[in-house]
Amino acid sequence: MFHAIFAPGAGALFILTTHPVLAQDQPPLLDTIVVSAPFQRERADIISGVSILSADALDRALRPSLGETLAHQPGVSATSFGPNASRPILRGFQGERIRVLTDGIGAFDVSNTSVDHAVIISPQLAERIEVLRGPAALSYGASAVGGVVNVLEKRIPRAVPDHIAHVDLLGATVRRRMRAASAASSTRRWEPASSRTSTAAIPRPAICASAVLC
Repeated sequence: MFHAIFAPGAGALFILTTHPVLAQDQPPLLDTIVVSAPFQRERADIISGVSILSADALDRALRPSLGETLAHQPGVSATSFGPNASRPILRGFQGERIRVLTDGIGAFDVSNTSVDHAVIISPQLAERIEVLRGPAALSYGASAVGGVVNVLEKRIPRAVPDHIAHVDLLGATVRRRMRAASAASSTRRWEPASSRTSTAAIPRPAICASAVLC
């Protein structure tokens, strides 16, 4: 005689094992990381590199030519065709790829055509020199693909000074430089300026003299 024996526990176990597991593990929680900029910056500042020479830093870097004056700035070198013909090279770009300005206006010389021509702008009369590198320089035109050098001179008064007269004298062993005489009143400003460079380190000394009266 055959007897059927049912095991409720075994049947329940069989049913549970034939269905997929419905419960899932909870994903691990990661720590929150907050990232913020130290200060707000303009878009033009992010894509440009700027070097500024003024005051004591300009006096220490001052040389007879503009290229030599900026030669020790980051990413800047200079052409060399004698003691006075030296033009800035920005990140390997030179000539027509570099714009040289004075007070925001292009320099009227032919130094961009050949290295044997000097830049007409004298760094001895500069109050501030700005060097702009990077894509932001393209705002000055297609010829500024390598960068821009802008020289702000003292000859154009931007404000009436509070002093009556001011005289600068700069000297060195090999070359001599002088910026002299400025006088002002409450309504007018006269600034005669002169510069003279003498280099005796070459067989035939090259002397460049210029005088400007504003």
